[in-house]
Amino acid sequence: MVTFAKPGDTVRFKGMAGHDTQIIEGMIPEGATPWQAKLGEEGFVATVDKEGAWIFKCNPHMTTGMVGVVVVGDARPPANRAAMEAALPNVKVGKNMVQRAIKKMDQALASGQSPE
Repeated sequence: MVTFAKPGDTVRFKGMAGHDTQIIEGMIPEGATPWQAKLGEEGFVATVDKEGAWIFKCNPHMTTGMVGVVVVGDARPPANRAAMEAALPNVKVGKNMVQRAIKKMDQALASGQSPE
């Protein structure tokens, strides 16, 4: 999943029964605050206050593809795109799913998708 936001927007997570959400280390803009919801925390809200890409996962289901991206701001590519690539070797579980999420982000950006 790739979604787009503007700095200061909030992202609300629904349908959290059996799920959580957590930022993947090294996969957010520099100076951004990572988030982590508890398992089943319905309606969890995260604020994306820094421009760049934010990659998150569902811990119980990461290896089955539950990895998402929020692209914040208008920069194309996101300012932290190279930093995410550099952090990829440090991903211990689900590295291929993170690579897939980055690829989907790149495809969405290439197709001209952006915040409305």
